[in-house]
Amino acid sequence: MSTPPPSPVVYWDHGVSGVIIYLAHVAISATMPNMDLGSFLAAIMADWVALMSGIASVLLTIIGIAKKWERIPSWAFWLAATVCFFIASGRVWTTEHRALLQADTKLDQLTKPKFEVVLGPAMAGYDGPKGVTYWLPMVRIINHQAPSAILGWKAHYKSLTLDQDVPPVLIANRLTIPSAAGSFIYDPEDNIAFTRGVIAQGDFRDGRLPIAIPGDKTMELSNGDAAITITVVDYLKQEQSAEFRGKLQEPSILGVFPKEGLTAKPPVGKHEVK
Repeated sequence: MSTPPPSPVVYWDHGVSGVIIYLAHVAISATMPNMDLGSFLAAIMADWVALMSGIASVLLTIIGIAKKWERIPSWAFWLAATVCFFIASGRVWTTEHRALLQADTKLDQLTKPKFEVVLGPAMAGYDGPKGVTYWLPMVRIINHQAPSAILGWKAHYKSLTLDQDVPPVLIANRLTIPSAAGSFIYDPEDNIAFTRGVIAQGDFRDGRLPIAIPGDKTMELSNGDAAITITVVDYLKQEQSAEFRGKLQEPSILGVFPKEGLTAKPPVGKHEVK
């Protein structure tokens, strides 16, 4: 029997996108195979009859000739019938179990999303007044299975000086992050945390995901001495993660999104967020 879709509450709490995904999952689930007890017993009987009229009859005939039976003893008939019944039961169960596993696998592919998190180049800048380092990686979410949407984000920072969860932040204003080679300009319209709507199978979303890290961690990040794990949560509350353990990129070689910008002129003074 195929697995029913999750409770509609899982989806409906998240508006129109959730309703669309739920209805799609219900429609797909209804097409999956569903064998009841009557059909299962009928399949056993059909296989039992085939065995009794086939291999069992041949064996009983050969044994009867060898034993010079004038007719097959009742005990031999019932023994063959019992053996054939258990063989038929095992064969039907194995066939249906294999079909169920295949159906469940197909159902998972059609009704459960499978996000992949891909992390690209990142920039970071220290905000002295707030005492936090803003780390801004490029993030792409690819959906390999059923349509779904992003429910939330998590992040974890680990280095010799800090090991804790760090919050993705919804920065609503533009930021300028200086470096020795120029400045990177972040725009909130490219924040992937603002992404809404259904991500279809095979589709993707990408953007920048600002992370607020306590203290000045620009040196650790510049030297590649820290690992940051980014986790995305889908509508079924499944989590997929990717780890960033690389060095920061200079603006001159950093990929940018349409609303972002680069300035080639090196800034004057300490490299802090403006």
